[in-house]
Amino acid sequence: MKKLLFFSMIAAIMVSCNIDGEDPKLNLQDELNQGLDTGIEIDILAMENGIKGILQKNETRLANSENFKKEKKEKINVPEDYATIQEAVDNAGENASITVESGIYEEQVVITTRGIKIEAKKLGEIILNGGFVINADDVSIEGFTINLTSPPNFVLYETSLYSIVAQSVKGLTLKNNTIANNIFTNFAYGIITFGVRESSFENNNISNVHYGIILSYSAEGNVPSFQNTVSGNHIYDGWNSGLRLIGDSDNHLISNNEFSNNGNPDIWITGNSNIGHSDNNQIKGNRSKNSLQGIALSEIGDFNEITNNEFLNHQYHGISLYTLNSLSKGNIIKNNKAFGNGTDYGKCDIYLNEAWVLLNPIEESDNKSGCFELFTPCVGFACGP
Repeated sequence: MKKLLFFSMIAAIMVSCNIDGEDPKLNLQDELNQGLDTGIEIDILAMENGIKGILQKNETRLANSENFKKEKKEKINVPEDYATIQEAVDNAGENASITVESGIYEEQVVITTRGIKIEAKKLGEIILNGGFVINADDVSIEGFTINLTSPPNFVLYETSLYSIVAQSVKGLTLKNNTIANNIFTNFAYGIITFGVRESSFENNNISNVHYGIILSYSAEGNVPSFQNTVSGNHIYDGWNSGLRLIGDSDNHLISNNEFSNNGNPDIWITGNSNIGHSDNNQIKGNRSKNSLQGIALSEIGDFNEITNNEFLNHQYHGISLYTLNSLSKGNIIKNNKAFGNGTDYGKCDIYLNEAWVLLNPIEESDNKSGCFELFTPCVGFACGP
């Protein structure tokens, strides 16, 4: 069922314009207004308001906490020094190191102190039934197995659950973590960030969630997501996309990730004139297979490079570009491999907007594929020949 989600949205924007035996053309008006782009089912501002509410509750908790001490520690062990991770965070000074012993922890952890490093003493032997909300720079979390459960996971918006959430911070490091949705709700998220910059998401294993990783602009002040590294992650069996870039999301390096069996495009880039476009991103060396689509570019900006990736055996396209932002320039799609895609729906390995290609020259020989096709979009339901 999950793999019907994206196709149903695509089907809603396809129009039968078959005139005099010509092939149907793709109608993109609904895509801009109702389809891929605004079908995000993500209300960015509402989610950020949810974060604000969590932070306000945390301030109230600290003001009334008997475990909150004025003297801050530089090195803390859990549970030797404090029984919970949150107590350790509350009593940690800037740039403190928190080592967590093996065990199962049931808690939500809110981090508002700069430079805290939280590390599992033994990789894979710490289970956190809960999650993290991060509102401080230079925080590092490494070696946790995070299970999405309800409670104690954070609920930011309606009934959606989140394992790691960060807003308007820089220098965040998330490494060698495993995130799993053990209650199998399709409204559980892995890592979601708003306006995060100069951060690293490496070697994480994320499965059975709605979205694996989201890099979004922040609606509070229109802060862009900027210069992040997403590398070496394995994101699979998701209800929606593996990796999503939303709005003004620029200068990222997305490399050497493995995506498979996700219900929407493994990599999905969206934006518009109101929330901005994605510019200067490098998407290279990724392997994407057996999902609904490989990479979908419903709106894209300038000077993005999509190179040396593999897109294999997807139900729809390997590489697709539906954008009406045909004025975007300087983009490169080269040295990719796309084979075995489109078998379920009769589509092509590489499927690009012809008008966009005029300013971003791409030849069929630039990539290895079984099928390369350019299409001409028509706006509105009355599509001419």
